[in-house]
Amino acid sequence: QTEEIVLLRAKRDAEMAQRAVERAKLRRDRLIEALIPREKQGMIDSQARAALTQAKTVVSLPMMIQKKELDIEQMQRDLAESKEKLAEMKADRQGMTILAPRSGIVFYGQEKLGKWSEISTREKQLIPGGSVSANSVLMTVVDPDLLSVVADLTEEQLAEVEVGQLAIVKPKSMLNGQMYAQVVEVDSVAQSDGKYKATLRLRRADADNDGLVPGMTSDVKIRIKKSAEAIMIPTSVIHQDEFSEQDGPYVWLAGDEPKKQPVTLGLERDKKQEILEGLSAGDEILKNAPKK
Repeated sequence: QTEEIVLLRAKRDAEMAQRAVERAKLRRDRLIEALIPREKQGMIDSQARAALTQAKTVVSLPMMIQKKELDIEQMQRDLAESKEKLAEMKADRQGMTILAPRSGIVFYGQEKLGKWSEISTREKQLIPGGSVSANSVLMTVVDPDLLSVVADLTEEQLAEVEVGQLAIVKPKSMLNGQMYAQVVEVDSVAQSDGKYKATLRLRRADADNDGLVPGMTSDVKIRIKKSAEAIMIPTSVIHQDEFSEQDGPYVWLAGDEPKKQPVTLGLERDKKQEILEGLSAGDEILKNAPKK
């Protein structure tokens, strides 16, 4: 029995070895038939892809280099522009430090014909975060020692006021006070409807203590003419016939037979008219035209 058992075991081992050999043959055949060709094809494909990638790289590399060079040039231009803009901003920043060109009083806005109409607007704009339009006058420095008076003239007054005439100025800030001035400029172009501007230079005896500042108002009386021998008559006694051959002004001279006397008119003041020609001192004139 023992020999029989040994033989059976040997036979079983031989069979198992035989099956192992067969399985090894199957694996070998599968490797030869499928796996090795597949791996070979995979290696061929990988090599082809690598070659394609290399070819693409060879073709695209010059373009990539050129693009990088262009990018560098653009970055250099951007850097130069940024530096230039920074320099401009620094210059603008320095320009924002405003130094007064002279001593005086600072007013918001710009003076126009003696008035400061922009003060309230500039006060709202000149705040942190505020903005103003380009070319705007933000502030004006006025020398209080160099004040002038700007007066409004009517069309009738324009014909009478001349440069060099003297005037009396009564500032409303000075109670019962007055100052003297002289006409230095008369505008011939109207600033508003029927209004013309005359500029007068003040004669200030005590500029440091008279209390005058730009923007104040005053009453102005200009001496148009000075004549001790001027003949003045009430305007109510002067007559003028319209639509007649003699349509000039005239007065009625008193007498047994009143008669018309043509006259040449001069200045008119306080309802009185200056007579340049036609009357002499002592002539009597009628208040009303004689009844027919």
